[in-house]
Amino acid sequence: MINNKFMEQNHWLKENWFKVGILCALVIIIVLGIYYLTFISKNNNGIIISQKSCSEKASEVFTNNTDEYERTYQNYTYTNHFSEKTGKCFVLITGGDLATEYHAVLYNAFDNKELGGVHTAMKMPGLCGLEINGSYKTCEHFGKEGYVTEAVNEFNDLAKVYMEN
Repeated sequence: MINNKFMEQNHWLKENWFKVGILCALVIIIVLGIYYLTFISKNNNGIIISQKSCSEKASEVFTNNTDEYERTYQNYTYTNHFSEKTGKCFVLITGGDLATEYHAVLYNAFDNKELGGVHTAMKMPGLCGLEINGSYKTCEHFGKEGYVTEAVNEFNDLAKVYMEN
C-alpha cells in the first residue's frame, strides 16, 4: 500500500517536473527580491543620505571656521569625504599657497572636532606649526633644512588616512 502511494506521487512528479522547477525558481527569485529590498537597498540609501548630510555639514564647518577674507583672497577651499567604514564625515580645509603661506585643517564634521592642522608662513619661520590630535610642535622641531616641507608632509599623511578610507 505504501509502495503504491509513493509510485503515484512519483508519477505525478515525473509528469510535472517542469512546473515544480518553475515554481522553485519563482520562490527563490521572490526571496532574493525581498532580501534586496529589505537590506541592500536600505544600506545604499543610508550611505547616500549620509554622503548628502556629510556634504551639507562640510559646507557648514567650512563657513564657520573660515572668514570672508580667507575664502575670497587667500583661496581657502574645502573637500569632504564620508567614510562608509567608520560612518564619519571628514573635512579638509586648505588655503594659501606653499610659496608664501599654507594653512590646512582636518575636521570630523559630524562632531565639529579638529583632528589636526598645519600652518606655515615662509617669510616668518617662527609662524609655522603642526598640530595632530591635540599634540603641537613648531616647525623648528623638524630641523632647519626643509622644516616647512616636513611639517606639511606629515600633516598630509594624516589627512590622507582620513580622506581616502
